Amino acid sequence: RSSDLQWTIDNILVTAPKPRKNKILFVISAGETSFRDKYTMKEASLKAKCQGYSIFVVSIGQQFNYTELEDLASTPVDHHLVQLGRVHNPDMEYASGFIRAFLNTLRHGINRYPPEDLRTKCRTLTS
Repeated sequence: RSSDLQWTIDNILVTAPKPRKNKILFVISAGETSFRDKYTMKEASLKAKCQGYSIFVVSIGQQFNYTELEDLASTPVDHHLVQLGRVHNPDMEYASGFIRAFLNTLRHGINRYPPEDLRTKCRTLTS
């Protein structure tokens, strides 16, 4: 739920006693967001991205809305979103490798958060 994402940021991550240089949110999605939560989810993910969080999304299952997942994940989406149909060994091995590659790019500073294409939108959000 979108409220869970915002609650996690406001009550756990922002209040962490030793904030880290790299701020990461892992979201596990198992279906489409309810109609009433779609706008709130998009708004919460934008706010998190503007605060410098990298949002990595793992989608599990056959029912999903790819546009919704793209809006939730950080960019470039092909580095931050993995969709698994089922959870069985070949998919888990792929997801594990994908996550290791993501963490490696983060450690080496390959992607910047928020990304350049989002910074103008972030400035209007905070003003």
